[in-house]
Amino acid sequence: MVEPPGETIEGVAKSVICSVTYKCKKNAPTIVWNYKDVQSSLQTKKLPRDTFEATSNLTFIGSLSDNGKTLTCTAQFSHGETSDSAILRIKKYDRTFEETHENSEGLILTADVPFKFSALTRSCVVIPCSFQQQDMHLTRGIWSKKDGGVVYHNGQSYILDHFKDRTKILGDLHEGECSLEIDDVKPFDNGPFCFYAEKDNEKYRFNNSCAFLVMKASPEKPVMTPVPEEVNAGSTISVSCSVNHTCPSYPPVFSWSVTNLTSEVTDTMTTRGVWSRTSTITFMVSGGDGVKSLTCTAIFLRDKQQASTVKINVKGSLSYQLRSSLPITIPVLIILLVIILAAVLICRRRRNTDTSLQPPPRPEKRRSLWDRLSRRYNEDRARPPRPEKRRSIWSRISSRAEDGRVGWKKGREPRHPDNSANLSVGYLNNTNTVNYEAQISKPHFPSPKNNRRTPHYVKPEGYEMYGNA
Repeated sequence: MVEPPGETIEGVAKSVICSVTYKCKKNAPTIVWNYKDVQSSLQTKKLPRDTFEATSNLTFIGSLSDNGKTLTCTAQFSHGETSDSAILRIKKYDRTFEETHENSEGLILTADVPFKFSALTRSCVVIPCSFQQQDMHLTRGIWSKKDGGVVYHNGQSYILDHFKDRTKILGDLHEGECSLEIDDVKPFDNGPFCFYAEKDNEKYRFNNSCAFLVMKASPEKPVMTPVPEEVNAGSTISVSCSVNHTCPSYPPVFSWSVTNLTSEVTDTMTTRGVWSRTSTITFMVSGGDGVKSLTCTAIFLRDKQQASTVKINVKGSLSYQLRSSLPITIPVLIILLVIILAAVLICRRRRNTDTSLQPPPRPEKRRSLWDRLSRRYNEDRARPPRPEKRRSIWSRISSRAEDGRVGWKKGREPRHPDNSANLSVGYLNNTNTVNYEAQISKPHFPSPKNNRRTPHYVKPEGYEMYGNA
């Protein structure tokens, strides 16, 4: 290190320089520091004898908690690195002057301003200030640096260029309010800053009206309320996250690592000029056994962030998944059951449907001319039924059975009651069978045997020639 930090005062910016030399221009190093949220710049220049130098200028702001720690700069090359360190010596800020206005012009009054106040760089800060109003009807309030230079004035031409458009007074002077707000705080905006007032051409001085700003490079870390070490999946937990700040005009915004069910943000003033913002959420623990992280992140003005994390041991994920799936599983099972029952009923109904309601069979395919003229038939086609044999006149008027047909006539009761018949009438080429069990009389017809004619025998020629007689 070319310029180590040495002994510094808390909250006061200190310039620290670290440099490294190298030979190859293409092998330029990257210089990093072991503190975050600090401003640094890197410059490279050429030295004699083809040597190059890289210099990093760090604006370091130390706090009392950094006392005794090590500040390290590291030059990282493509094929290695080198580093250098220095021990930090940070001392507390004490008021080194007495605010006396014995030789000052105008009236001397008393104000209430903290002599030391914290401010986060790049954010805003409100220095609290008040005094007892004695019906003086002050026309303007003025803030200036202790060593000279106006920080705030209602006439912009009086303000130092470094503070223009960054300062304003909050409250009403007629009510004794004189708080100063500084926006986009710079590392060297320490002050001390002092307040005084004017009424026309008359000045009013105040004792205890100066404040020194202790700068902070990083915001405070949020504080989370304790959570149970073991929780069941699906259970509901409430947790809070709080962080202090000194910029009520632009308070921090919270971000959580879980999806919350409810969220509430409250602001309270812990001490004069210091505000505490709290975010309280209620969320449901998701499934998955094991240790999980719950993180709360406080995002300050101009994207400075600080986060806190707690660990939660989750168990009982299987039972939680079963419980969470019931609202979906039960309706699906009911729908499937209804579909199955409907399918069974439809199948049974189709089986019991009358065959007469079925559509007629499709007509036989049209035969070709050869098939119609030929007596031969293909083996794969059934032969048409043979036409019924033409009945003779006798068979038409007679009730006798011919050609496989049975006929009867309805008449009077038979003479002999024992003459009964159980007839089964069948028709060729028909699958229907008719059973008739009524008692019928059997008509008597003359037997053809009684009227048989004697055949006329004709002797062949030459019968007697052979001696036959």
